[in-house]
Amino acid sequence: MDFNILIRTLFYHNKNISFNVGGGITLLSNATDEYEETIFKA
Repeated sequence: MDFNILIRTLFYHNKNISFNVGGGITLLSNATDEYEETIFKA
């Protein structure tokens, strides 16, 4: 488990820049909606 999650952080490694995005999944989550929200956040 991750207990300390970095947000709004860019990672630079081997001349590549990356960042993490994600969302909270619950019992009532819709997979398509969660995917679209993740893309929107990115």
